[in-house]
Amino acid sequence: MKTKLLFLCLSITFINYAQSPINEFTSADFSEYAIVTSTIDQSATGAGLTWNFTSLTDTGSTNDDTIVAPTAGELATYPGTTDVFTITTSPSASTSQIFIKDDAGEISLTGLAQGDILLNYNTDNALIGTFPLTYGYSNSDAVSGTYDYPSSPTPIDNRTFTGTIDTTVDAHGTLNMNDVGAGATSSNVTRLKTIQNLNISGTIIINPIFPPVPISGTVIITTHNYYKSDGDLVFRTIETNISVPAAGINDNDIIIESLIDSVLDIEDQNSISYDLNISPNPVENELQINLLNNQVILSIQIFDIQGREVLSQNGNSPSIAVDKLNTGVYYASIMTENGKTTQKFIKK
Repeated sequence: MKTKLLFLCLSITFINYAQSPINEFTSADFSEYAIVTSTIDQSATGAGLTWNFTSLTDTGSTNDDTIVAPTAGELATYPGTTDVFTITTSPSASTSQIFIKDDAGEISLTGLAQGDILLNYNTDNALIGTFPLTYGYSNSDAVSGTYDYPSSPTPIDNRTFTGTIDTTVDAHGTLNMNDVGAGATSSNVTRLKTIQNLNISGTIIINPIFPPVPISGTVIITTHNYYKSDGDLVFRTIETNISVPAAGINDNDIIIESLIDSVLDIEDQNSISYDLNISPNPVENELQINLLNNQVILSIQIFDIQGREVLSQNGNSPSIAVDKLNTGVYYASIMTENGKTTQKFIKK
């Protein structure tokens, strides 16, 4: 009897602390995050942890994630790139980008535009790992390339960097979050952590009559990504510290985000409730509304990421022209006889 009880206790413990593999590096395409502020402790590592991020404060800004193939210009700048991951902030419309090389599941960074720093890993890409990744994974990879810092008070020439990126799946457990737009949640998650430690160098002109002056500095970028078992990246933080004293650069920034909307959830709900989807996505000229159960469309409305209506159309037409829209993320709200559904799309 004692043996059975012990086995039962061990089984329950295993179930509670079981972790799921991380199958994708990025969030799902079209995921939306609330940008929040909070003082949170992410120092603990290990199995079966509990994170109580229950004092998150919504800032009123959001980030929308999109993934597209690189343009010819981006591919020339960041060789080997297969996917361009863009984060668009509303209402400011500012963007950050990660340029990714996916080689049969082996994920490397070929470029990064984060805040004021632009990194091009054109000498040695930044290897994350071969997905899926599981708890206990650890890897350190040398990186090098060129950088830019357009807002530098002093123009920098001959810009290069070297360093390392350290990647670990260092923890799993229960993540509790208060409501910032998607309701209070409690999720089983696995955490992926990356730290980039980079040494940057260059030259500046202090006085035109003297030779350029060599400078050096550091860039440290730390990310924490928390993934649910269904693949949703439900919480993430990125902290950037840049110091180049001779050029007058001393930047410290942290962004904290909580998932409020995932395209995976929207697509599942829409397919069950309305049997409707949109294509192509991304779209260039005309957005098609694909109806699976002979439904009748009553109206189509297109909204930008600020929630402003930019197009509308009444009547039973299965398409709407979007060629005059600017490039970006939009919402298509389709009213049918069965109800209304809203889906995100990219105008390229």
